[in-house]
Amino acid sequence: MSCLKAVLPCCLHTNGIRLTEITPGAPENVDAYGGRTWGRKCTLYDRTVDGPAGVCHLPMRPAFCERARQALLQAARSRQYTCHERGTAVVIQGPRFSSRAESLMHRQWGGHLVNMTTVPEVVLAKEAGLSYAALALVTDYDCWRENETSVSVSEVLAMFSKNVKKAADVILDAVQILGADSDLSYLDKHKKNRTMPLAHMEGVTEIRIYSRRMRNRTGLKSRVEP
Repeated sequence: MSCLKAVLPCCLHTNGIRLTEITPGAPENVDAYGGRTWGRKCTLYDRTVDGPAGVCHLPMRPAFCERARQALLQAARSRQYTCHERGTAVVIQGPRFSSRAESLMHRQWGGHLVNMTTVPEVVLAKEAGLSYAALALVTDYDCWRENETSVSVSEVLAMFSKNVKKAADVILDAVQILGADSDLSYLDKHKKNRTMPLAHMEGVTEIRIYSRRMRNRTGLKSRVEP
């Protein structure tokens, strides 16, 4: 699946496979996600040279910037494009598509679409205190529907090519809306709401946690040492 991104001051991308009965082709303003990926670097606090110290325990609700999401919605509606206001993206590892059992499972989880991006982008953006929003351009129904062929690359590319201008219009208009916004307090809020890395907790130099079984064997006690 293809990916289109822009930054000023939000990051946006387009792609998606539909897990509900809504017709493909319409943009979807994603407001939540579920990650089913592995092996991807999902934190800036990864102990690399010159990287930030500590561990960042980051709350992911809300996952996306609401101001950027509303700009996307406003842009779509101003062009009279159908745009679903909310949606949960199930992010799979790829590059293969889902099996039918997986597709049905994603629906039962409450997913509205499935894609192969969004993670780790949304996590890294939030750690960095950035405004981030995701616009999914729905391309197909995956393979959960009865009596239909499974999704194919040619089908995805055909639907994407047919509707990519619609997504580009929404993204560019949203950038203009955000660029004209005089109230940028939401950007400061993103920076201030970042969770303090564990290593930077003032007054705590060591944290040791022992299980009950280990305490019984060794006589050690759980403690937080100032």
